[in-house]
Amino acid sequence: MKLEYAHRVAARQGESHCGDAVLAQVSAAGSLFAVIDALGHGDVAWSVAERAVAALLHLPPAVEAQSAFAAVDSALHGTRGAAVTLCTLRGLQAEFIGAGNVACRTLGAPMPFVPRPGIVGSLRKIPVALRIELLAGQRLVLHSDGISHRFELRRLSELSPDEACAWLMSHQRHAHDDASVLVIDVRATVEVTR
Repeated sequence: MKLEYAHRVAARQGESHCGDAVLAQVSAAGSLFAVIDALGHGDVAWSVAERAVAALLHLPPAVEAQSAFAAVDSALHGTRGAAVTLCTLRGLQAEFIGAGNVACRTLGAPMPFVPRPGIVGSLRKIPVALRIELLAGQRLVLHSDGISHRFELRRLSELSPDEACAWLMSHQRHAHDDASVLVIDVRATVEVTR
């Protein structure tokens, strides 16, 4: 299996720091992706998002989604918190977990995952990760509420992940909020025999 992915993050208009962040770590042992939307915007939100990213960067490559999510929740205790959706991949096996309003949509197969209500950093209980098997050719689109959800996913089907991120930022972004988007394509590996 091969992954192709791209992401974009943009601060609220007039702000120099962004409270949204995206993490993408891909390795042979497993891949970890996260979209983080700290509450509010500006410097304080940026520091919360950076703290969440730092917590994820300290984890081993093959970490399970629930463990990664618990680490972020612990790291954000005492802060204003964040909405977080994260995904781990090992081959076509995926785990999704999230709290707050970071959306996860898919093109090419149904997506039964919906983030739980709540604020990461002050959760009473860590939700259980949803395990699903992805399909080769499936596209995942994760985005914060700084991107309008009112777009047809098929509009992105002919675009590369990088082009899809650019299109969403230029056509669906709310300028009054921080915004982030992550697009992941799951490709089947092609073996050439001679």
